[in-house]
Order: sequence, then structure tokens, then C-alpha cells
Amino acid sequence: MTNNLNKTLICFLISNVVLLNAQQKGTSEIKAGYGVLSSNEIGKVFTDIIITPFSETKTTDEKHSGALFIGYNYAVKDNWTIGTDLVYERYTASVNKQNLTVASQKNDIYTLAVNSTYSYISKPKFRMYSGVGLGYTFSNEKLSPNQSDVQSVSSKSSSFNFQVIGAGIRIGGKIAGFAELGFGYKGIINLGISYQL
Repeated sequence: MTNNLNKTLICFLISNVVLLNAQQKGTSEIKAGYGVLSSNEIGKVFTDIIITPFSETKTTDEKHSGALFIGYNYAVKDNWTIGTDLVYERYTASVNKQNLTVASQKNDIYTLAVNSTYSYISKPKFRMYSGVGLGYTFSNEKLSPNQSDVQSVSSKSSSFNFQVIGAGIRIGGKIAGFAELGFGYKGIINLGISYQL
């Protein structure tokens, strides 16, 4: 009888320790992921819609890499984290004038941000959360003309950016997969993996 009680008590204590590690104060995680339809990509689409009808040049063969990101989160309180994100995107296109390709365009975009999330469901292998992020986006655009006697033109720009995570889920233990729906520098939807330290 005492043996069974001891086993039950030990199992209870272990399960509570595992549960607390789900999102306990002082835990941290690193994550990497990929998102689509970021605020940068959507902004480019709207700019094209507004400017293209009034321009002599048009872009074709447009390609967007999507938002590749890495991040680090630290639990400052149970179920509440703060962290950082580093996001990279690349946009390329051909620039046409009177149906002739006159240049190629390349734009490397970096966003560095801080974020905060709150887990309203936090189990050992399942977490649901929402959050926000605020960042700064740096863009380096290069226009390379096809004519060898014309030099390339580079321009840099920067702006504030943000991310709203409407709903996020994390499934797994120390190593887990996650998916987020929202809007901003990581995209409308993003997926990835995370490792809890």
C-alpha cells in the first residue's frame, strides 16, 4: 500500500514538473520558420498597383522568397514571453520598357524586432498563444541595367514594422512544430520548429 502511494506521489510530482516546464518562468526557446504574405510583400503588391499604370516601365518575373526567420523567446512569467526576431526576405524582378527587358531588380529586406506572446493554453506538449511584435525593416535595393556601359543603381530605405499573432499553436516537447496566423513582418501564416532550452 505504501509502495503504491509512493509511486503515485512520485508520478504526480514528475508530471507537475513537466507541466511547469511547458511555459514556466525562466524557460526559453529558439525557433526558426518560414512565412508567406508578409507586410513587405503585400506593400510591394499595393505599390505596384498604384504606380505601374502611370509608369513607362513594368516589372515581370517577380519572385519573392517569403519570410525566413529565426527567433529567441524567454519566459519572464509563467505563460508570458518576450523575445527577438530576425527576418530575411528577397524580392527579384525583371524591369521592362516597351516590351524589352532593360534591367534586373533585387531587393534584400531585413527586419529586426522584439516581440511578446501570452499562452492562454499551456500543456506539456501543446500550447496556444497570441502576441505582438515591433520591429525595424532595412531594405537594400539594387537595379542592374542590361547595358554594360550603364552602372548599377543602389538605394537603401528603412521603416518601422510590426507583427500581430492572432493565433499560434506549438505541438511537441523540447523539440516542437509551430504554426501562426496573423499579419506583419513574418507573414499572414508562418510555420516552423522550436527548441526549448
